[in-house]
Amino acid sequence: ASEGTVGGEGTGIASKAVAGDGGAALTKEAALDEVDAFVDSRNAEFDTSSLASLSAALTQPFKSGTGKIGDARKLRSIFCWITRNIAYDFDALSCISAATTD
Repeated sequence: ASEGTVGGEGTGIASKAVAGDGGAALTKEAALDEVDAFVDSRNAEFDTSSLASLSAALTQPFKSGTGKIGDARKLRSIFCWITRNIAYDFDALSCISAATTD
């Protein structure tokens, strides 16, 4: 793995190159962007009827990566889906809080 700088000269953001699925070297940021793009492009297609089917669909493309790289991509895929599809319902939360303090 080689190291380089990402974000332009003088930013000081260091990056390590990692092997991609096709054997090409990717920066860590590019590898994460690849995972994010996968989730974004297929978000409406994921089967959300069960947690098992959702997690399988989110991690299946990244099973070829082994070790930390494959695990990081699987985790990123799940994280990405959660952050794009789950949100707090602040109105409901305030109703619950008000009801429990009365």
